Amino acid sequence: FRLCCILGFLSFSKRVTSLTFLARSCQNTTYNPKANSAYSASLNFLLSSLSSNASHTINGFYNSTAGHNISDKIYGLFLCRGDLSSDICEQCVADASNRILKLCSDEKTAIVWYDECLLRYSNESMFSRGDASFEINFWSRQNVTRPDLFNPLLLNLMNNVTNQAANDGSGKKFAVEEANFSSFQRLYNLAQCTHDLSSFDCMACLSNAVSNLPSCCYNRQGGRVVYPSCNVRYELYRFYNIVTAASNLP
Repeated sequence: FRLCCILGFLSFSKRVTSLTFLARSCQNTTYNPKANSAYSASLNFLLSSLSSNASHTINGFYNSTAGHNISDKIYGLFLCRGDLSSDICEQCVADASNRILKLCSDEKTAIVWYDECLLRYSNESMFSRGDASFEINFWSRQNVTRPDLFNPLLLNLMNNVTNQAANDGSGKKFAVEEANFSSFQRLYNLAQCTHDLSSFDCMACLSNAVSNLPSCCYNRQGGRVVYPSCNVRYELYRFYNIVTAASNLP
């Protein structure tokens, strides 16, 4: 399933001052919360666990399970953008935990995406599995002036940054890179996977995302492809914190 959106109105300053909600996916696995109180209890416990651990994790990722039986077993995780502080990560996960219950109140499988984090849960384990079942595309309203120069540069940087993220020695599965597009413009790229993926699965997810950039975002000044397990993004402005990002700048 693919969701497409215009990116322009999502732009924000270099310093994040508020959370930016992007999208949700409430999948067709409905249940009656009142009739299935055990599953509801497991879900509430899981979201509480995710929120509480967001204040303790130092790498912006955490997964957990709740419930003891097949009928009430639930799996969940969150991933915060790799350049953000623990305070922003904690704030995003807390907001996501509240929002996902409101948006997907009777679903056993759900995801919410923010610019700053994602949070998901399911009655089936998603750990250590690359998931590209749901795709979101965002793009800038503005076109680039020299697509003949821009698109090859974008593809080259995306190949570099996805390789760096997939093989990130820190385990964060996160990387950024930038390069000059013109004498007065630089191109900024980001790639990230959930930390539980192997290097192979991370690379497969990111490669799939990059391969879909032409259909949504080529010739545009900014764009991104977002999956449940990974995401890529590029802009002609710096949208990440250069001080805390694990960057490789030429």
